Amino acid sequence: MIRALIPKSVRLRRQLYKRKRMDNQCGFLERIASTRIENAALEYRISIRQPIKVNKGSQNKIHNIQLAFDRLQHLIIEPGQTFSFWHFIPRPTARNNYKKGRNLIKGQLQEDYGGGLCQLSGMIYLCLLKSGVTILERHHHSTDIYTDDTRYTPLGSDATVVYGFKDLRFENCLDQRLGFDLEFQKDSIEVSLTSDKPLTENEISWHILSESPVKIVETRNAAGAILTTSRYQINSSQTI
Repeated sequence: MIRALIPKSVRLRRQLYKRKRMDNQCGFLERIASTRIENAALEYRISIRQPIKVNKGSQNKIHNIQLAFDRLQHLIIEPGQTFSFWHFIPRPTARNNYKKGRNLIKGQLQEDYGGGLCQLSGMIYLCLLKSGVTILERHHHSTDIYTDDTRYTPLGSDATVVYGFKDLRFENCLDQRLGFDLEFQKDSIEVSLTSDKPLTENEISWHILSESPVKIVETRNAAGAILTTSRYQINSSQTI
């Protein structure tokens, strides 16, 4: 209750300060990727393709995703280095040239700057899961707003990002360079994790343990080990 009375700008500044202090203490920032190389010959890839639904907000979504991905273009993550979505991608505001789109905020679909970024982060997360790198931070959405007919990625495979509060982070524990690639087609988007050596694409599966009162989903690897557990509130009145 008291937290709701604190201005959002104050909470954000405090959260950014806490993150920076913790990152310095644990050495995360010392290991974060910083090299950019054009034509780095990262010819091997794991790719995820998803639809871009054509509607009144689709052009803004494409704009936001492309704007964010430009900050990841030619980035090289060397073995042992770390990655943070929000370290490279600026806060989604009008000043930073983002446009408004649909975002899930407190379980409700609302218009806000940066709509579509969670699709980008989710696709990156799926590539990372399949590659076997070490996921350091990932957050699922609070609410499942899809139905079985409208869902275009398995429940439990999402990765929401909220500037200052929820990040997507990983460590390159492989013995090879990694990077990212993105391609838009007429009604779809393809995101790839790229490398200078062949990538082993691991089998990942999602298992729904509960449908009510909340949906609980386990993400497992081919050996059946649980990688993460996601919990979603049910909101059948909204779909996208």
